Amino acid sequence: MRRYGVVRLVAVVAGCSFLLAVPEVVSKPSPVPEEFLVGIQLADGIACGALAKMDGNVYIVTSTSAISGQSRMTFKTFSGRPLKPLKIELSLNRDLARFLIDSTNAFEVVSSMDVGESMMMLEIKRGFRSVETVFGTVSHMDEGFLTIEAPLDQLLDGLPAFNSDDMLYGAGATERSYTFKRGVLWVEEVKQKVYQLEGAQWFSPNWKKYNAQYGDLLREADRFRDDLYMLTKKWVDGPERKIELSPTMSLDIRRWIKKQNGVVNRARLARVQHGDTVRGDPYRVVRQGYEDCGYGLIELARKKADTLNFFANDRGATPFIKQQCSGLSFELQLYTAYIKEHLKKSKYLW
Repeated sequence: MRRYGVVRLVAVVAGCSFLLAVPEVVSKPSPVPEEFLVGIQLADGIACGALAKMDGNVYIVTSTSAISGQSRMTFKTFSGRPLKPLKIELSLNRDLARFLIDSTNAFEVVSSMDVGESMMMLEIKRGFRSVETVFGTVSHMDEGFLTIEAPLDQLLDGLPAFNSDDMLYGAGATERSYTFKRGVLWVEEVKQKVYQLEGAQWFSPNWKKYNAQYGDLLREADRFRDDLYMLTKKWVDGPERKIELSPTMSLDIRRWIKKQNGVVNRARLARVQHGDTVRGDPYRVVRQGYEDCGYGLIELARKKADTLNFFANDRGATPFIKQQCSGLSFELQLYTAYIKEHLKKSKYLW
């Protein structure tokens, strides 16, 4: 999870969205009942949720991205009451998930909001030990989701968002993307979107099967992309320096790093034997294997992009899954274009 300081809250239209125009952010203790706020303990972190009255039942609502790839989850209200879900449902067209529970008290869900109406989003502080609110004003309205461009202090998937009457509008989902800009390495963009509960279409999957087919795929692909961005930045900035391995990295990523570190070792050995300049060529010591490493990155990204593109066209995938796979695949295709252009201009090539 990324953490940022709270400065300003502005949301702009991106596809179907709200536009929030906020001259300043006001943050204060949350007025909403902690009994209705839910902490979701995951195997590798935490996520947020809220209890909502929907379709005559009470559900824990959160984002699909928060629970994708998770085989074990425990739920507890902020007041400390354990919750036992009876069934899981996912939205066909939005980043939303809900868990049916046996309860009667929960937030009411707002069906619509008007331009100029105040909106409130919760911030979780100090590891679920306190909750604060950030206010904004709706200046544009459309169907689907809103995007917060200036991030909250702590970005957690599933953050609930409310209208001025403390009625629940939707759940937040942190979305990261990398934009390729000519002459510049991928530029990372982080957005906090809030998906609207009203109007969402739901289905009840076999979670174990669904998670194995799509959840693990998206979670692993997201981690792969982040690792690829990190190692590429280090490789471009300093191809003569080793890159540290991490056990959480995928096998293909670790293999590439070992290959790159081997190139660095050979370069250092060449310096010892011949000095910084070999046969009048100051870059000769790092050129051996450099191009192979570059095309190795391209092949890594291409394979992952092809896999994601396959699932983006899978008949059994939901519109939301197809959108996620397609977006990640497109990013990785842009990445390969960046590496190819970088290799053409690199001073380290023969």
